[in-house]
Amino acid sequence: MFGFLKHKKNLSKQEPRARSLSTAKKAALLQHIEQLKSQLEQSTTTGLAEIYERLGCDYEQLGETSLAIEYLEKSQRSKKSLGKGYKVLLNLYNQERVKAAKEKDEATLQYYLNKLDELLTLSKEMTRGAQK
Repeated sequence: MFGFLKHKKNLSKQEPRARSLSTAKKAALLQHIEQLKSQLEQSTTTGLAEIYERLGCDYEQLGETSLAIEYLEKSQRSKKSLGKGYKVLLNLYNQERVKAAKEKDEATLQYYLNKLDELLTLSKEMTRGAQK
């Protein structure tokens, strides 16, 4: 009746869907990235975190994981936040952790586990700080 005893499909073994962006969407993202980079050059310290976050999210959409992580980490160093960039960075760290586990690369696996721990600690600190 409620499906408690039914067997569920093992979703964890499925490969993540590859992002298939149209050429128009890719071009628009690349143009947006160039605009953000020019804003970055003109900007002082105000607004840097937001620009870095937007760059990281754009690179993530393009599938450029290393550049996305780089810019999202810069965003978090500039201004701690639990917004979209935090969530995307958490997801990217987890993807890299899974990839390292599949490749049996212990050093990289440990690196991304530590990065995940840092983000979760940040989340706890910010949540506790907001409650005070």
